Amino acid sequence: MTSSPRPTAAPRTAGDAAQPAAGLTRAGLAVLITAVFLPQVDFFIVNVALPTIQSSLGASAGGLELVVAGYGTAYAATLVLGGRLGDMIGRRRMLLIGMSGFVLTSLVCGTAPGIGVLLAARILQGAAAGLVVPQVIATLHATLSGERRHRALGLYSSAAGAAIVVGQLVGGLLVTADVAGTGWRPIFLVNVPIGAVALIAAGRLVPASRSPHPLGLDLVGTLLFAGTLVALLVPLAEGPTIGWPPWSWGALALVPVLAAATVVIERRAEAAGRVPLLPPRCCGCGR
Repeated sequence: MTSSPRPTAAPRTAGDAAQPAAGLTRAGLAVLITAVFLPQVDFFIVNVALPTIQSSLGASAGGLELVVAGYGTAYAATLVLGGRLGDMIGRRRMLLIGMSGFVLTSLVCGTAPGIGVLLAARILQGAAAGLVVPQVIATLHATLSGERRHRALGLYSSAAGAAIVVGQLVGGLLVTADVAGTGWRPIFLVNVPIGAVALIAAGRLVPASRSPHPLGLDLVGTLLFAGTLVALLVPLAEGPTIGWPPWSWGALALVPVLAAATVVIERRAEAAGRVPLLPPRCCGCGR
């Protein structure tokens, strides 16, 4: 096997070593692909189990929609934040934090006694996934170059595409198997042993790296963006099934307010020379 290209070393700072000269091994690449594959499978695997979850936990149709949408919303809201945190404190460190959260929340999902616990765990699971995925792509760029990087990125893209098929296929098999009478729960519990092994391997096989010029965090922009999504999705999911109570209309009324506040805050951040979560000039709302 040809030797790995020598990547550009990251600066040595306390708490995270510079990028090792050996770069990313094949075993390390396999760990990273697994780390990005599990969160994406988990988005699709739950779809086939929704009827079983409904009958088991007595969930409403709106509650089931939130089990899916809550994961996706939290995932989307934390992606950029996760990437910036990885650049600041180290990508391997954030990968381990995100994977630990994903394994733990998968366990809570799989043992949830009611729809409320399941929904809360799914939101946290999505947030953990949003911390994991940016570290994978950033580590591939930081530790590989040339043809090896192209092949690794190809595997990354293939894993994302395969997650759609594998998630629904495996989800259907696990629900149908009804392992030990647990019904839908194995679709989440299967993440625990696989994720735990990947977590241990990541600490040993994934090189540490960070950005020499990390961007600052945009916590206010992140919170406003997440709040806008929640105010929109929750009433749209729950409203039709519970008769559109006053709180649902109140939440929808907040959407344009929160969206406008997000644009204002992001424009101010950009004007001050910072890099906002959603740069207005990139999303078409800046001049």
